[in-house]
Amino acid sequence: MVLLGEVVLPLVLGLGLVVVRARGGSGRARPWWALAGAGAVVALVTVVWVAGPARTLSRWAELQLVWLAPVLLWSAVAWRVSGRGEGRSVRARTLRNSARFLLWFTSAVAASWVTTVSVVQYLLLPPRPAWWSAVTVLPVGEWVEVLLPALTTFHGRMSTWAANRGALCAIAAVVAWRAWRKAGRGPLTRRQQVALLGAAAVVAGLVACAQLAPSGCQTWRYGWCEGRLTVPVDAARPERGTLTVSYLLHPATDPRPQGTLVAAMGGPAAASTYRWEMLGSLGRLAETHDVLMSDYRGFGRSTPVDCPGWAIGASTPEDVERCAARLGTLAHELGAQRAADDLEAVRTHLGLGQVDLYGESYGTFFGQVYGYRYPGSLRTLVLDSPVPAHTPPDWTYALARQATTEPLALYCEEKGTCDPAGLVQAWRDLVAQARAEGWDAPSVDQLAGIQLYGAWFVDEWAQALLRPDEAARREALATLGGRVDQMVHAEVGTAVNALVPTGPQAAYNCNDYATPFAWDDPLETRLAKVRALARERFTDAIAPFTWDEFNRASERINGLGTDGYIEEGCLYWPYEEPRPTYGTPPPVPTLVVSGLLDTGTTPQMAADIVAAWPRARALYVSGADHYVLLGPGRTCAHDVVERFVADPTAELPTECAVPQAGPRR
Repeated sequence: MVLLGEVVLPLVLGLGLVVVRARGGSGRARPWWALAGAGAVVALVTVVWVAGPARTLSRWAELQLVWLAPVLLWSAVAWRVSGRGEGRSVRARTLRNSARFLLWFTSAVAASWVTTVSVVQYLLLPPRPAWWSAVTVLPVGEWVEVLLPALTTFHGRMSTWAANRGALCAIAAVVAWRAWRKAGRGPLTRRQQVALLGAAAVVAGLVACAQLAPSGCQTWRYGWCEGRLTVPVDAARPERGTLTVSYLLHPATDPRPQGTLVAAMGGPAAASTYRWEMLGSLGRLAETHDVLMSDYRGFGRSTPVDCPGWAIGASTPEDVERCAARLGTLAHELGAQRAADDLEAVRTHLGLGQVDLYGESYGTFFGQVYGYRYPGSLRTLVLDSPVPAHTPPDWTYALARQATTEPLALYCEEKGTCDPAGLVQAWRDLVAQARAEGWDAPSVDQLAGIQLYGAWFVDEWAQALLRPDEAARREALATLGGRVDQMVHAEVGTAVNALVPTGPQAAYNCNDYATPFAWDDPLETRLAKVRALARERFTDAIAPFTWDEFNRASERINGLGTDGYIEEGCLYWPYEEPRPTYGTPPPVPTLVVSGLLDTGTTPQMAADIVAAWPRARALYVSGADHYVLLGPGRTCAHDVVERFVADPTAELPTECAVPQAGPRR
């Protein structure tokens, strides 16, 4: 429907108008054929409206605007570009003016796509400094959406959708007026003025009628529906102000949706940025269910905030102090508990009943917190690469997620072509040799970096060690060490958690996860406790490297040198409120999906969740690491998840396999 009304119909009618004018038909053409065509489209859209889920006048107006605005715009453009080429042959005029029109049309399609994918998302709607509470005084994003998206293609039923359609019609009127004047036509006759005013009245009436519609996401079946909702910063303390939460609802392609599935993004990061990847992870569930995504507060379009200078990993006390001052009361309200309150407000606003929730990585932490706070709102819960809501303090160390030789052992177990203990010992012997002989290519620091990010390059790491020739081993490891450095620096400046925006995420991690110190400890005590726990818990994990070697490598690669403590900024975080606590896990049917190659959110973490949650069961997937459903192609795991969501009581396998294509990040 949207593709037909916004791309095919404007293109066909625009080219038709160009051809008619090139053949000298502009003077003899009568308006009856245009009126007849418009009437036919109105009738067709009315049939679609009658067969649709919501037969309201406002929905009828919306569907008419889907095709009317782009048709008016591109008919005006076609008229404007076809008034050229006098003195040329009919064939030459037709070809040249058609080419001009196609150039304008395809350029606008490309520009429309680019503005939505990159310019609007990353340049015009970046995370903004939160001078609380003045952050929402100038809603730049909404004004941009009125003008830029939907130059031709429809990008979602936005909160500013009707205004956008009206703006396109106004642009069409300006283009048509300029074409009229350039053609040397005289003033409009009385009949033309009446016709023009009548057309304007029709468009204004449609825009006004569509604007009066409620959120409409539940019944909008023609593409993404985006909305915004004002929520309190803290419902228990309304004096702390409000913020805006953005949500996206993607309609099921099945004419009879089986419910609504919430997709909770990992990171934390903006779901709106990765919306297509999330839909891809869901597979057929995105066809049978409406999919709801909501940007966590502080991310994407949900009152985005940023703290320049404070990133995951290395931070300075000055950076953190500036960030806390900038965020003000919001500083301690960025976390899973408040984000769960936001999702519940969106669910209530949309009038949804119980929802299914799929979370990946941090989204699993969020999903559990949402389940603790609103168990009655959940029908099922799927946790892909799970992070336990009750995280121990050592979770906040890079070494809890990586920097071990475990990937080498897992590689041998999966491939069955090498001895796990033997390969690990070969690595230890090589590091000892490099240390004793003072290698510079690869250096000991480079080897430590390879182990730090070993799960990302386990195939290359293991295959380099399995080479029979020592010179070939050294060359391969030196090349891999250079790749590790280049990749990490290319993706994120401080890349303990690559590919994740580092602004509000640091505050989330301080507010969500357990720390090895108390918030009323002085800085010296905090630092001492961080170092003590690292050396007590992870000295064996970093073997065969010493702490000095590991810290040098970590600081060189990603700026983190505090014994692997990821949230260095939390050492300086001026926390004032108690750590979130959770009660007994609710009896929500839960499926925990864990990749056996996942050294970050490990299978043991999945087992811990299954042991704690009364109606939880696990699916362990061999050949998979992090983000199991985001793996290559359709897998057994997709089938099991779909069967579970369809019937939470169904008998399911506990193990699956996926084709191994190397570790995924």
